[in-house]
Amino acid sequence: MTSRLKVIAGVTAALAALAVFRRRRRANGKKPPASDPSGFIDLCRLIRAGSPSVFFAQRRGVLGDTFTLAFPLKCVVFTNVDDIIAITALENRLNMSIKMPPAYEALHGQDLLLSKGSAHKIWRRTFNAVVSPRALESYLPRIISAFGAMWTSLAALGGEEVVLRDHIRRAQLRVMADILFGITFAGPGGEEAFQKLDRDFQQEVGALFALPLNIPGTTFHKGMKAARRIRGLLATRFKEESQRFSKSDVPVTLQGKERPLRNAIDAVIEMLRSSDPEVRKLGDDEALIVNNLLLLLEASHGTTMYATTALMAELHRPESADALAQLREEVAAMTSSGATLDLQAVGSMKYADACINEILRLYPFAGGIPKFLPPGEVLDVRGTQFEGPTDLGHGDGFLARVRRRRSLPRALSIQTTEMVENMCAGESAR
Repeated sequence: MTSRLKVIAGVTAALAALAVFRRRRRANGKKPPASDPSGFIDLCRLIRAGSPSVFFAQRRGVLGDTFTLAFPLKCVVFTNVDDIIAITALENRLNMSIKMPPAYEALHGQDLLLSKGSAHKIWRRTFNAVVSPRALESYLPRIISAFGAMWTSLAALGGEEVVLRDHIRRAQLRVMADILFGITFAGPGGEEAFQKLDRDFQQEVGALFALPLNIPGTTFHKGMKAARRIRGLLATRFKEESQRFSKSDVPVTLQGKERPLRNAIDAVIEMLRSSDPEVRKLGDDEALIVNNLLLLLEASHGTTMYATTALMAELHRPESADALAQLREEVAAMTSSGATLDLQAVGSMKYADACINEILRLYPFAGGIPKFLPPGEVLDVRGTQFEGPTDLGHGDGFLARVRRRRSLPRALSIQTTEMVENMCAGESAR
């Protein structure tokens, strides 16, 4: 009897070991090629390439769509946009979390994106006030005004070649500085202050995914200095607004009445006067508050800049002439009545909404954020399985799609005369 139990136990152990082996083999079979196991050669390649985007494109040309890196982040890199979209769709099911690169964490410090638990929920709940329907309704006139001024300035250039993405960034920066922080750049010195913020913001965003070498002259070093200057501006603005507010100024929610609209700084100040001690203690860390304000500024730009640039490019291809004409008809019909545009009117523009959705599908921007696959989870990508814990990187999904889709340049250059003639059929169509 004892010998029989031993045999059964031995067979059971063997089967269990075989199951583990087969699972591990399935999870790790067809391993993607390694770019450089040591990481040193890739460091040299990255420095020579000058940017992660160029580096990933070069590695993709040699190794294919998927490969592993040992530096700057030990991870599996996916450069195929369809793979990136598929991975993004599985985030919640596989309990993935965001894995930001070292440059991001160095530039930001702790913020909403890197927070977990109750702190993350409190910050999310606080900033919900800034994106409420009533708040969005109040933003619309400012958005129309800022981008109308952008098209007017482009028309005045008389055919000079420009980088459309840069103009979109500047227009968006004016809108978001006003909406989020109450900064309008009005009065003496306002335009000079805006130009300074624009330069700093461009350098800071450019360093988010750069090689984290804090050496004078590098993209990362310039970004670090720019981030400190932006933080200084936001900290000053936060202190000014904090001094302006008193407890009697804090809006009170009454039955049947609505709170007045608030910008992001107002929402934070109100949050810090909460009756909940867990909420109030977040105000003890001013750096955390300023980091989150900087994150909001960044989050309000990326998709707008790249998606709008890509939309303009696709609409102006010869084969898209019918789509452009249909979109212009919809815009003209919406604006011909002379009525003030509101969210309901904008939401009724079904064809415009479909165009935007298609652009976000073709040129995904946010889908390429690095992820962490936790232990116990298995990710299947086109038959290749990856077992957690594993870091999942990306090879700039936007650029991967851009290079594959008819050579659309990242920074789209256009002739302003042609753009205004095609996109702005008179003042009302802007």
